[in-house]
Amino acid sequence: MASSKATKTTPKTETKSLEEQLLDIQSDLLEAKKSHRAGELVNPRVVSGYRKQVARIKTQMSLKAKENK
Repeated sequence: MASSKATKTTPKTETKSLEEQLLDIQSDLLEAKKSHRAGELVNPRVVSGYRKQVARIKTQMSLKAKENK
């Protein structure tokens, strides 16, 4: 069996990673909304999926902030 190495990341690194993910998903959400308004979006349920991902990431960020206090 391969040994699993737990990578130690600092809270700042995790926060920056979450912020980067948040920016990426928010830009995807914006593009999906524009496409939906223009009638080009094939699957409009993508918009709600992006919104849920944004909410999940923001929740993780707030939990990390509370842990660091």
